[in-house]
Amino acid sequence: MNDFAARYGGEEFAIIFTEKSMDTVYRLLERIRWHVSQLKFEELSGHSVTISIGLSEYRKGSGKEKLFKGADQSLYDAKKTGKNKTVIYEAQLEETD
Repeated sequence: MNDFAARYGGEEFAIIFTEKSMDTVYRLLERIRWHVSQLKFEELSGHSVTISIGLSEYRKGSGKEKLFKGADQSLYDAKKTGKNKTVIYEAQLEETD
């Protein structure tokens, strides 16, 4: 397995999945998100925490900038539309940058 995770900013993390389909990655991330939401923390008076996930697929030749821009946009969308969800970035066909 060649997947790896790293901190990406203050409260953000990036996970690079290799050799997995978007469908497989989405299902895996949804399982992680759900399990995190079920944990209760004494430090939070027994409450749980939630996570929002932005998912972007690398397209050959598009560069890492577009990959991370897509992930950032979908993460923002997840937070803006209610949090505690996974949003997949949908690249616009007319996108040229």
